[in-house]
Amino acid sequence: MNTPLFLARRAAELVIVASLLGVGGSSHRSDGSSVSVEPNGITKVTDANGNSATILGNGQQITIKEDKGASTVVANDGVVKSNDEKGNSLEVGTGVSESDLGVPTYPGSTDTKNSMKSHTAQDATVMSVRETADAPDKVLAFYIDKLGKPASQMTSDALTMGTWKDGKRSIMLMIGKPDPSTKIDLTVVTKT
Repeated sequence: MNTPLFLARRAAELVIVASLLGVGGSSHRSDGSSVSVEPNGITKVTDANGNSATILGNGQQITIKEDKGASTVVANDGVVKSNDEKGNSLEVGTGVSESDLGVPTYPGSTDTKNSMKSHTAQDATVMSVRETADAPDKVLAFYIDKLGKPASQMTSDALTMGTWKDGKRSIMLMIGKPDPSTKIDLTVVTKT
């Protein structure tokens, strides 16, 4: 099934052309889906089942809101935020702090802006994606010092991994071999 968010991609070319020309227009397909663009930058996308979304863009931010209130997606400066009517949320491309994680970040590492935060009725997930010049074994030693011995640990040619369980909180650490830097993926899932 085509969702409004999927159809939004289909509308991208029409939106760009219409905004550059300052004109509106519409496109209707034989399956019943349509895209209409107003000169003020508002785009309406409807799939074959009548589900629709409104897309608002101002050149720096794009907002996609499903008309039935199911979800809203806002993309701004590389950060995508989505919320639905049940209170679930997802934020991708954002920085993640130590307080978001509840676990220290590796000293001297840099945030890649590929991190994410997710909240549902069942759990909260925070994933920090960072890079460092240090070797994977040094990164793992830091987390063992901070979190204790991992419940499980694995090392291969490409990846070092450790997992910890602390009550309602699960922690998974994946450390990629340097190429050229060491990538640190630290994911914390807390059950609610």
